[in-house]
Amino acid sequence: MGINNADNYLDLVALGNCADMMSMTSIETKHIINKGFKDIKNPFFFNLSQKNAYSMKNKINHMSVAFYIAPYINAICRSGTIEEKKITFDSMLKYKAFQILPSTKRGHHLGDTEQLVEQAMRVVTNVKARQTKAQDTGLQKLENMIKEQHLLDHKVLLFLLEPGEINKNIAGLVANKFMAKYQRPVCILTKVTEYQDDANIPPWEKPQNNPIISYQGSARGCDKVGITDFKSICAETGVTQYCTGHPGAFGLGIL
Repeated sequence: MGINNADNYLDLVALGNCADMMSMTSIETKHIINKGFKDIKNPFFFNLSQKNAYSMKNKINHMSVAFYIAPYINAICRSGTIEEKKITFDSMLKYKAFQILPSTKRGHHLGDTEQLVEQAMRVVTNVKARQTKAQDTGLQKLENMIKEQHLLDHKVLLFLLEPGEINKNIAGLVANKFMAKYQRPVCILTKVTEYQDDANIPPWEKPQNNPIISYQGSARGCDKVGITDFKSICAETGVTQYCTGHPGAFGLGIL
């Protein structure tokens, strides 16, 4: 059809493969990543790589992108507000990224302007810092639980939390940290109370109508101790409400 647009987006394909931790042993994946990173066309990707050029040692490859680009996108997806996500997404669109907007920089003066992609750089940096702070707070809370409840006596680190004890958006990140540190599967689950929906019961009486208590959150297996399909192990217990995701990294609900 005479259309040749695909090459204009190879940088995003490469970024997506890298951020999703695709195996570099795949010749096709490795080729796409190498080719995509040779010519960064996307304004968001380009500006973020420039912003982190020192940390990346001015090299754009699968390692530098995995450590210094992907985490910002991960943070936006997990911890960003709808407005912050929209600014980031719009900065990936060439026809929007360079729009001139009123400046939102701290200490800006009336009439100051900036490009939308400049705002996006500041937004992702702030969201990443916010997520890191929440993650560190959650890590410390769970470390205390490990000591107080002697959780290391078990083969699986199972955390049963009350609502609000940890931000649900970072439960997976925290689970990864503990899995790597303690070399065992990890489940970080928060208590959820749901009520049966019965049209014959008036709304003001529904809270007393047989509440269903479950714990929902994230689970991680541990390849280093041979637990590669932790999802199946959980599903076979007979107490799971759901298991959704990859064999070693998934959402989990138990009754």
